[in-house]
Amino acid sequence: MGSQQTAEPAPPAILRADAQRNRERILAAARELMAAHGAAVEMTDIAEAAGVGVGTLYRRFPDKEGLILELLREKFQELAAALERELAREDATARERLHGYIRAACAIQGADRGLQEAFSSAIDEHSGIAYSTPGLVESTRRLAAEAVAEGAVRPDLQWEDIVSCCCALGHVIQHEDSLPGSWQKLLQIQLDGLDRRAASG
Repeated sequence: MGSQQTAEPAPPAILRADAQRNRERILAAARELMAAHGAAVEMTDIAEAAGVGVGTLYRRFPDKEGLILELLREKFQELAAALERELAREDATARERLHGYIRAACAIQGADRGLQEAFSSAIDEHSGIAYSTPGLVESTRRLAAEAVAEGAVRPDLQWEDIVSCCCALGHVIQHEDSLPGSWQKLLQIQLDGLDRRAASG
């Protein structure tokens, strides 16, 4: 009889758990630093704040653009969640849900104004990430369609118009320090312009 071989331990699961924790620490550090300082943050600063080596950082994210894109995916997921919450409001009219979502999008963008600058550097990637975010485009289409069907908003409203409103507001929110109060005024102008009475003149 040959001697039995001792089973080797299986470290990959531990490594995967460690890698996931490192990834979460990197994203948390990048989120905080970019929210405070914008896209100019160095990768070495992110690694230091995350408590990981630079090599570990680059294994997870080969460049800062990839890191920004991952944070952008998180932001679109937040927007999708906000959409779902508004669509689930049975006590609200379709117009109120539409206004509620645009206000929620402003709050999400305003919470991380520095990140808005970073996201602007990846503007060409926004459409692809939006379409790949589960439920985001479909829910925006539904929000627009329900508001139009209700008859309280302009009949030519398209879901892309909601996206344009949110993007324009995000850009102005980014410059709140030099244009204080501007985004609140623009928000009200946009909400008024969405109403059916605005379209009918």
